[in-house]
Amino acid sequence: MPNLSDLSLEMLSAVLKDRDIFNLSNVYVAGIEVTQAIQWYEARQHLTDKSDQGPDNGVTLVANKPAWVRVYIGGFIAHSGVTGTLTMQRRNAHFAWEDVGVLDQQGYSSVNYDPGTSYAETRRRLYHTLNFVIPAGKMRGNFRVVAKIESARGSSASGYADVDATLLQTLQIRGIPIRYWGKNTAGNSVQIGPTTAAEFASTATWAMLTYPVENVPSITLAGIFTWSETLAGPAVVPGGCSTGWNDLLYWLQLAKVIDGTKPGVIYYGLLPAATPNGPVIGCDIGGASAGISGDGITMAHEMGHYQGFPHSPCGNVGTPDANYPAYEPYDTVGARIASIGEFGLDVSTGAIYDPATTKDYMSYCGPQWTSLYHYNAQMGSSWFNPRYVSSGDRPAWWDHYQLYRKYSIPRDLPRPGPVEEFLVHERTVVQLEPSIVVTGMLHDGQLDIRSVLRVDAARGSGDRGEELLEILDAGGTVIASGAFHYSPVGACGGNSGGSGHDGGCGCGCGGLAGGRSECPRVVQAILPDVDGAAAMRVVRRGEVVWKREAPKRVHALDEVRAEVGHEEMAVEWHVSEGEVSETHLQLSSDRGETWSLLELGVRSTTTKIPLNVLPPGRHLVRVLVSNGFHTVTSKPVDISVPARPPVATIHWPLDGATVTNTAKMRLWGNGMSAGTEALPDRAHAWAIDGTEMGVGHDVWITPPMVEGEHVATLTVRDRHGETSISSRFWISASGLAPRLQRSSR
Repeated sequence: MPNLSDLSLEMLSAVLKDRDIFNLSNVYVAGIEVTQAIQWYEARQHLTDKSDQGPDNGVTLVANKPAWVRVYIGGFIAHSGVTGTLTMQRRNAHFAWEDVGVLDQQGYSSVNYDPGTSYAETRRRLYHTLNFVIPAGKMRGNFRVVAKIESARGSSASGYADVDATLLQTLQIRGIPIRYWGKNTAGNSVQIGPTTAAEFASTATWAMLTYPVENVPSITLAGIFTWSETLAGPAVVPGGCSTGWNDLLYWLQLAKVIDGTKPGVIYYGLLPAATPNGPVIGCDIGGASAGISGDGITMAHEMGHYQGFPHSPCGNVGTPDANYPAYEPYDTVGARIASIGEFGLDVSTGAIYDPATTKDYMSYCGPQWTSLYHYNAQMGSSWFNPRYVSSGDRPAWWDHYQLYRKYSIPRDLPRPGPVEEFLVHERTVVQLEPSIVVTGMLHDGQLDIRSVLRVDAARGSGDRGEELLEILDAGGTVIASGAFHYSPVGACGGNSGGSGHDGGCGCGCGGLAGGRSECPRVVQAILPDVDGAAAMRVVRRGEVVWKREAPKRVHALDEVRAEVGHEEMAVEWHVSEGEVSETHLQLSSDRGETWSLLELGVRSTTTKIPLNVLPPGRHLVRVLVSNGFHTVTSKPVDISVPARPPVATIHWPLDGATVTNTAKMRLWGNGMSAGTEALPDRAHAWAIDGTEMGVGHDVWITPPMVEGEHVATLTVRDRHGETSISSRFWISASGLAPRLQRSSR
């Protein structure tokens, strides 16, 4: 017999109002869980530490991300053939609830209830609950879901859950496409890449499933970079990067400066899928992250470090996050193993992740999913441009009062629109000023200065180091000085052994308990530019550890030419009067008001840049050349990049995926203009095996009934053309892949 104390207060109140509750043969709604990745539901039934428990549906839901609804059945006796419906309700003009639609059911149309089934078994198996999906387009604002159930005996009941989906968050990636021109695993020279906007979007699929963000990412590109060094090799220190990854991250940190350090975005360098690497398969230094195209779990992991998350305590991670909870009974305080803490659920597939076996994605153990700890930590994060949205279901003054800011008559009259957005954080404005930027690597106390640039830049961030950069005039007087900043120690760590994604990340010095110079760190000093500089030096505890004097001759830069062809743009220039230590290209799309990275670290006086990494339209291009002390900037030249069709990405079904034909099927994809702007819902058209299936980023359809291979096609359109992309997937009544079905016979 179920214990009434196990019911939520809301459900208990509803049950007791029904006089038929005292008829022990009745069925009732024991609870309703609304989840988008992980959710509290009857947490005290399994989490033994009260500090880990939360109220039912206490994990915040976000707008524009689909949700899975599980309706739990209760009763004093067993019930078979329990069916049900789930209806959405919103407030009308009179503040009364009214029906606005019936939600699609997922999976089997009826379930059997056995009061002897354990809590854990009920949570980990979908066939113990009635299941429904709230599509992304309906997850916005405040509403209610009302469940009505009926058993085969004719006993019926109802229950409801209130939903607040007013927080809207967006995954914002500033991608650095990388092309690999080096040796492959066989030792042959290859040229592959650069990666594309579509690859960034596709690789971000897993992060969008496990982060509290909407179903459409914001992806912009920051030029390109050509990489030739091997990424294979062990981590330099436990919990750290390999030498190749460290060198790559140095360049990506420099790329941020040349790009103008765009605020509120995660800088991520993406290498082509065939780039040789391992055992370290991704890396982060706190200011820049990198990984391989198609490796979505590693991207989510490295971007987690970018947000400031250390490793979770499982596997060979070095020194883990001391604040990660011990979710008892799955973990113990003395032996934490990064349990996710609650039951997770993949909305695309309905796959459930059991906290008894599933580990947090910031660990090196698997299988992996997001945890309560990290999912809740990302709510309201400035990295996701959080804002609150109203949906027209309540008066605007109520939205203001309850959620956003005090209502102001001068500012808000006549009144906000029904879908106006209200920022959680004020937008960050990065102030750029002419600066001297000195960047290098620090390892075992040895400082290796690799770049000296004079460029418009923002002030540095990171851990303040003990080294000082000093600028000297001709008489040896210090005319400017400032501290170096280090990439954060706690960024992450990585090597082989125990990673849940078949390798290890490598991220700075996360494996070290203390010290700043024991492992490789990117170090950078940014000072306001000054006239009269004759030398610069780095001083540590009164000792000069590096010094450079101004060359007697300043190099000259002229004759810059840029020609846009059919598939690429060719740029060439001429440098005279001195040595060249580094060259970079910048692009401006606003007639020189602001500049972004176009190409990083060009090694000659000519380059060719694929047009698919450039936004269409008129732009300016300029070249920056440094001789290791002075930086000369060319006069900008005009270019015009022709319009081209949009790009498309399918997030689900993935190529090779297996989909059951006993539930609604998710078709989820995104189209971007050639300038990487997200296209509207109406620009997306879906077909399966040539038959039209629906329109929108994210639609749920009845899948083909015929088992076997099928083809899903997404076509995206804008005024410059259309692009189609397809994925092959399997339909199976069992939900198992064909090879798994054969092995189970």
